[in-house]
Amino acid sequence: MASSFLPAGAITGDSGGELSSGDDSGEVEFPHSPEIEETSCLAELFEKAAAHLQGLIQVASREQLLYLYARYKQGRALLHWACDRGHKELVTVLLQHRADINCQDNEGQTALHYASACEFLDIVELLLQSGADPTLRDQDGCLPEEVTGCKTVSLVLQRHTTGKA
Repeated sequence: MASSFLPAGAITGDSGGELSSGDDSGEVEFPHSPEIEETSCLAELFEKAAAHLQGLIQVASREQLLYLYARYKQGRALLHWACDRGHKELVTVLLQHRADINCQDNEGQTALHYASACEFLDIVELLLQSGADPTLRDQDGCLPEEVTGCKTVSLVLQRHTTGKA
């Protein structure tokens, strides 16, 4: 029985539904298409890049790691990106134009999570003064204060949360 899901010339045999190309060599040949080759090439390049990145983590500076992280986080809201990169002026402009301060990305993180994780105290304070909610959790259940390694940022977030309670 012909199927649009099978390669051209392939038939199902009597051996439990295995595919056969019509010859008895035992090898299944699939047609080569540019899309399949491109996907394979991209997957191979991605694996090489991921392996290379793991080696860089041990020797890269904080700024270099943040740069790579920003590239990984492409596709986030502009406010998230500005907080992640420490662009306080852009954050200010976005807030003046009513950017959704508590918008959560596909991982549940808010702009406050980004600013906290990157330890931009001035942006954390700006976001809090502008109404950011420090009690919003991401998909892992983490609060903004739990994603920072900076004690000062953590204290500011805790103080703000306690003051709101």
